[in-house]
Amino acid sequence: MTDCHACGLIVWAGPVPANDNQPSCFCVTVAADFELRRRGHRIALAAEINRLGLSRREVVNWVADEIYGYSGAVHWPNGVTFPIWDTLVDDAFTDGSQSWVGDFMKQSVNAPLIRPQKRVIPKLRLLDLAIRISDPRLAARIARGLNDN
Repeated sequence: MTDCHACGLIVWAGPVPANDNQPSCFCVTVAADFELRRRGHRIALAAEINRLGLSRREVVNWVADEIYGYSGAVHWPNGVTFPIWDTLVDDAFTDGSQSWVGDFMKQSVNAPLIRPQKRVIPKLRLLDLAIRISDPRLAARIARGLNDN
């Protein structure tokens, strides 16, 4: 186990043990831009979003539910608090038909050939953050760029 660089508590990625004798960190760190631009990271993220079995519109609702329902702290990689406001998800996913989400989900099969544009990074960050909140171990696998079981 390691210490959280943001709060100093022990990092715990799993269910809370019954004999919780010491406080554990339930902080989540958002992905850095360079991570989100990595091809392997995007392919693995797209594959996991596909595995949810949700439609492109339901994916955005799931992201909102995960982020707004999370009661722990969210930090940037440097330890600064990541701001979450009421319209964060709506501001990032402005396309009502969510066609971008549908195209992104296809990247697990048709790997992207070019790096994402800067304007896409907030969408990728929120998708990645929702995965990090819902399943920290899966998020660690995605961060390594692995998309296998």
